[in-house]
Amino acid sequence: MKRVKNVVRYCGRRGAEAIIYFQDDEGRITTERMRVDYRQPLEKLKSLEDVRKVKEEALNILNQRLEKYLGGLCGSGL
Repeated sequence: MKRVKNVVRYCGRRGAEAIIYFQDDEGRITTERMRVDYRQPLEKLKSLEDVRKVKEEALNILNQRLEKYLGGLCGSGL
């Protein structure tokens, strides 16, 4: 049986990303990655406020997907 050990979320150059760390019964750690690309390249945005909005939007989508994914794992008995 594997358990979620940690979830790290951050905003990179191309999108918001999450790394999910799992630990099995024998102590081995495995990871899975999930990324949401920004709807526009950050270089093309004119203001810091626009950059903040695009990053926030991507993080919100990522959080929704994580919630759905991790909720499915808990429901499946993993």
